[in-house]
Amino acid sequence: ALVQSGEIAAAMQLYEHEIEQHPESANLHQNLGLAYVARGDVISAADEFRAAVTLNPQSAVAYLNLGLASSRLGHKEEAQRNYRPATGANHGGLAPTRFRR
Repeated sequence: ALVQSGEIAAAMQLYEHEIEQHPESANLHQNLGLAYVARGDVISAADEFRAAVTLNPQSAVAYLNLGLASSRLGHKEEAQRNYRPATGANHGGLAPTRFRR
């Protein structure tokens, strides 16, 4: 909610604090990645999406976001590797995040 309302710095601070307490939470890494995207830091976002994929390899949304971030960074092969599991993993009906260019 903080990211959507434009309070990106506050959201990042909250997610970073929560990750310190719960480093095993793929969702927190995913959310921090989305905050980095909103800030325009796709490199850091990709790092967080990689952490989310490692912690929850069943998350199609994390794979898709990592694929999108990799594509934006010009890492086409990595993007393609991450799109494959995104299309086959069960994502619980969640819609993928769209990156704006």
